[in-house]
Amino acid sequence: MKIRDNLRDKEYFDTFIEEELEDIQMFEDSLADGEIEEDRIDSIKDEILLIKLGIIIAKYSRGDPLDDIRQEFEDMIDLFCGAWDGGIYEDNLWFASIAYLLGLDSVILNKIRKKINGK
Repeated sequence: MKIRDNLRDKEYFDTFIEEELEDIQMFEDSLADGEIEEDRIDSIKDEILLIKLGIIIAKYSRGDPLDDIRQEFEDMIDLFCGAWDGGIYEDNLWFASIAYLLGLDSVILNKIRKKINGK
């Protein structure tokens, strides 16, 4: 595995990803245990999605195989289309750009486009 980001080492990305996965687990446990108030559930799901997106970017930077990253990203599509409120332009741009750059098929790209466009 060859690091794609020359500013940080593998250990940095390993630690970052581990900490982010712990945050996701905490949020998912809180959701599963009913600890999150109803009006906060969607914002927590949005936060989970953003953390997962950050992990994808870190895995790319760390040098993980593109096929693994692509599969993990594809696994996020349902969460994106179901929970994402799409309110922040920059986050939408990141999500759409990564989908395109990973070479996802046109069906998935169209799902993302429709979600971003609010359809």
